[in-house]
Amino acid sequence: MLNETGHIPFDTKVKLLKKIQLFSDLHRPSLKKIADLVEETEYQKGHYIFRKGDEGDAVFIIALGSVSVRDGDFILSHLKEGDVFGEYALIDNKARSASILAEEPVRLLRLSHHDFSRLMENNKEILHGLLQVFVNRLRHQDQMEIQLSEKNAQISQQKEILVDLNEEKNHLIAIIAHDLRNPLSSTLSLAELLKSESENFTDDQKICIAGMIRALNRMNEMVKRILDVRSLEEKQGNLNLERTNISGLYQQAFLNFKDKIDKKGLNAVLNLNEVYAVIDKNYLLQVIENLISNAVKFSPENKNIYFNLWANEGKVYIGIKDEGPGISPEDQRKLFMKYQPLSAVPTGGESSTGIGLSIVKKFTEMMNGEVQCESTPGKGAKFIVSFDRA
Repeated sequence: MLNETGHIPFDTKVKLLKKIQLFSDLHRPSLKKIADLVEETEYQKGHYIFRKGDEGDAVFIIALGSVSVRDGDFILSHLKEGDVFGEYALIDNKARSASILAEEPVRLLRLSHHDFSRLMENNKEILHGLLQVFVNRLRHQDQMEIQLSEKNAQISQQKEILVDLNEEKNHLIAIIAHDLRNPLSSTLSLAELLKSESENFTDDQKICIAGMIRALNRMNEMVKRILDVRSLEEKQGNLNLERTNISGLYQQAFLNFKDKIDKKGLNAVLNLNEVYAVIDKNYLLQVIENLISNAVKFSPENKNIYFNLWANEGKVYIGIKDEGPGISPEDQRKLFMKYQPLSAVPTGGESSTGIGLSIVKKFTEMMNGEVQCESTPGKGAKFIVSFDRA
């Protein structure tokens, strides 16, 4: 591309200018006037042509080599021969919005803002061409805004459809769960009645009755949790906040699970300090029970479960730590989402609906608390619920 003197030939400059949108409609005489004004510049590999924040005083056309457009260390794009950068500097001298770095030895054509402004004053064709470019850009922007508006309308319509479907789904789930509750309770009562007459049955029949009762209890628990979620979504503001001794509430929740802990051969390690927080007793009891239920469910036999309650720097902390399989990074990302069972399998054949932890998060946040999980796969899981100390 260079001539015998090592410069870019004049005709090549004109051709390069013709490729620029700003000058593409100009006739050759006008292009030649601009070509007379451009200055050849050269940069070595790794040198900056300009940096973000520098004053915009010229437009550059790449005649040879390539550059990268950068914002800090992040590369926004690569430009090569025939590409243009910094063209807004022909209109104003505002700060550059990005940095330009030479990726190899590069030869540029530089047209300064000052020279171009002088040229426009005496050349109506160039001014007209420039205005035409901006008119075209405005038209393109208008078309993009129309398309964007249409897309937003489609998204809003789809969102409304999804909201309606979600409400319909929740309503259907609530109806099914509610209607299941009565026949389940009746069947469970009949099963318990059979159990009370167990001296009249064989050992195999007793085993079947015990299995039936366990299955019915699991189903009953699942229905209860589904209805809990539905009730929560409908009555989020229905709280009875009061200053409460968390230790007494924690011990009550623990005692509700002591039989299950003992039957599974688990060792409970309690360290409960007497602390107070402003909470809803019923909601916090469910929070703690759900966390205890999970710890028992995923703990292998003869392992420890640690129940801790302490205060530090104006905060009350409720901790439950197990020695189960832990929670994978993938599971941790969906840990508190509704109806998201984890990949870990309960160790005693218990059921897992994926609802318990979503209730924990909802109830805790409603009481202005926070819940977090610390877990390494293979090394158990630790859940911590915290509130302001009262």
